[in-house]
Amino acid sequence: EEAWELALSCGDDYELCFTVSPQQEAKLKSLLCDSVTCIGEIVSKPGCEFLKGDGSVYSCPSRGYLHFS
Repeated sequence: EEAWELALSCGDDYELCFTVSPQQEAKLKSLLCDSVTCIGEIVSKPGCEFLKGDGSVYSCPSRGYLHFS
């Protein structure tokens, strides 16, 4: 659990993250030569959950760098 928390809330990450509708995913991948990876989906439930390899869910605590405090 500690490894998950550290990987998801510490350090710098300079990847570009954005959303696209499921209907447009294939078109986006074809335009960008498959250089994008789908990593999740936006749902109405608040919070952030991560699906582990065994199918269980890891809920990341609300922690991370607070830029303006």
